[in-house]
Amino acid sequence: MRTSAPRDARPAPAAGVKDLALALALLLHAAAGAARAATEVKSEPSPIILGRTPVVSLTFQLDPALASAPGALHLTTNVGEIGDPVDLGGGKVRASYAPPPTKFPQVATLAIWKEGPSSDPAQVSFVRLLLNGVTKVEASSRPGAELRARVGDETYGPAFAGKNGEAVLSVVIAPGTHDMVLLAKTGGVTTERTVAVEVPPYNRLAAVVTPSAMRAGFSGAARLDVHYDVSGAVDPAVVHARASAGTLTFEGVEGTRLRYRWDHPGRPPSEVTFQVTADGDPASSASVTLRQTIEPGYSVRVGGRVGVTHSLTALVAPRYGLDGWASFNLGLLPLGVGLAAGYGSAEQLVSGPAAVPLTRSELTLLPVSLRLAFAPGGLNDPVGLMAGAGFTTTVTRFRTFEEQGNVPGLDLWRLAPSALLFAGGTWNVGPGQLFGEVVLSWAAVDDQSFRLQAGGLAVEVGYRFEVLRGRR
Repeated sequence: MRTSAPRDARPAPAAGVKDLALALALLLHAAAGAARAATEVKSEPSPIILGRTPVVSLTFQLDPALASAPGALHLTTNVGEIGDPVDLGGGKVRASYAPPPTKFPQVATLAIWKEGPSSDPAQVSFVRLLLNGVTKVEASSRPGAELRARVGDETYGPAFAGKNGEAVLSVVIAPGTHDMVLLAKTGGVTTERTVAVEVPPYNRLAAVVTPSAMRAGFSGAARLDVHYDVSGAVDPAVVHARASAGTLTFEGVEGTRLRYRWDHPGRPPSEVTFQVTADGDPASSASVTLRQTIEPGYSVRVGGRVGVTHSLTALVAPRYGLDGWASFNLGLLPLGVGLAAGYGSAEQLVSGPAAVPLTRSELTLLPVSLRLAFAPGGLNDPVGLMAGAGFTTTVTRFRTFEEQGNVPGLDLWRLAPSALLFAGGTWNVGPGQLFGEVVLSWAAVDDQSFRLQAGGLAVEVGYRFEVLRGRR
């Protein structure tokens, strides 16, 4: 008997072709496994229905590469508010999520990444979180008709039409739903009608800049990752990203994800803002800010100061002194504490009535002050500001002489305590720090023999050398 092969039969593959096919199958299987290893998120309750649950618990199963990466975990969202992540071990992370107050369906884009001690950009994963909306559907039919609404595989109702033939159905709408089917049953006969679902536009853009902060040793380069939640691949010409300083360069697009490189030659500003928009989509925008962080630490400087004091009356006196200053950046509140000891002197001729000889008075001022200041800026900032208050005590020596014959008169020592206010700035230059201050104090001496003002308005400048520095 002779048989013929079917038309679509092919010769048996050779051994080499079999090996190639097997290798290709294994490669596809590995690729599918890698795709399944992407970061996933589950919510409790599920699904999320806007307006019904004020807080949702999210559990992330991290990509193995992300789970094993060193550094602190970061979470952000473009819609709603997300809490701090809690590591559950085994690549699982939990975080609380507060959905937005709006009730129309939308998609939240969650960004998750890890940052180590270096200032290198991080690998960011974007995860979509579906937020179902609720709408009231007004349906009409014959009075007494049984009305339902079908959306996908879910059916809502029944509601019965009143005397006017109208009824209201509460329907859950998932993101991406474009229409629903209304069913009316009267006398055992069911009719169907498809109606369009109109959803208000919402924000579909999410952006993340890494590193998320400019720490000490920042290289001046960062990466901006943008996710545009649309169907199909994103046309890069539609998305526009801008930086308030530096240069932003488009590097590439992969599906709905775009990547940019940011560079800033020289020392970057204390804050850089990135704005992302999309053509034809006014509801979508993203804004992220890259800021310099305060590195916890301290420094101690000593030096000298010189200036002039005006007593707000008739006394003008130069002043010299020694200065010590300690700066503390505790991560939240940058502070400065200072101790200064000075010296000043003034001389004045006092003319009395004709019968009274001309008198020369000499004044010696030895002020000692303790100051506390708010000093924003990092320890390495070239220019800084400071403002604060303190306490000062001026040791005052008052001596008088008759001008004819230089005959000594009074020789008295008194203390003049006072609070003080001051403000100024610093400039790190050379091996230390140049500073300038404006100081206001009221150090009055009210004695039986004399009265004077040892305080007043002072302008002083100086230079401090750094003698100690450390990190917390």
